[in-house]
Amino acid sequence: MVRKSKHSAKFSESFKSFIRQHPLVMFFSMSLLFMWVIDFVMVGMLNQDGYTYTLIAAFTPVLSAMLLMKVIHPGRVKASLTALV
Repeated sequence: MVRKSKHSAKFSESFKSFIRQHPLVMFFSMSLLFMWVIDFVMVGMLNQDGYTYTLIAAFTPVLSAMLLMKVIHPGRVKASLTALV
């Protein structure tokens, strides 16, 4: 059983409350972050062409929305990656 320290639990709750208060800002921030991470890995490290990057990066807003909905409405939303496949 993994125990969380009081500091990490407090940080987690404050981050969740920030997401609940500013969902639109977090949506765009997460979408851009995911896109830049994919860009760095695909183009920078793996030397993939731009077409492959574009196909994968097109799904970053969907992933951001799914993660935000899981945080904002944890029990009501049935969003998961396995449901998309």
